[in-house]
Amino acid sequence: MALLQAIESGELLPGDAVDEKALADRFGISRTPVREALLTLGPQRLVRIVPRSSVHLHAPAAPELVSMLEALSELEAVVARLCAPRMDPAQRDRVQRLTKRRARRQRRATGTATRPRTGTFTTPSTRAAAIRSLSSRSAIEVAAGGLPAQGA
Repeated sequence: MALLQAIESGELLPGDAVDEKALADRFGISRTPVREALLTLGPQRLVRIVPRSSVHLHAPAAPELVSMLEALSELEAVVARLCAPRMDPAQRDRVQRLTKRRARRQRRATGTATRPRTGTFTTPSTRAAAIRSLSSRSAIEVAAGGLPAQGA
């Protein structure tokens, strides 16, 4: 969906008014598919539709953003917990190297002398790196138990 890509890429910004006619012209389609797309995006909270008035891209307030980031953090923790036992030794070594590198950078930036425990996911970027390193294994395989557990 081209409209969704325009939103996700930042071409259309939060809070912007959506002009159905301009979007129809931009995508070379009639206004009906644009309206249908907007009606699909409404329940996903990507647009705010005011009947017979206007459509605006959703601009989340600070408390909503905080809630979203908290939820994302919890999901990342669950994914890391499920993926960690399924890591092969090379992936585990890579995560430990990334964790140590991040800790060194953080110590240099803050001047602290503390060291994290080996193998812990100390920052969101470290967790994200660990998750990316496991991307070759699909979530469906993990959820279905199609991958051997650590040591299997």
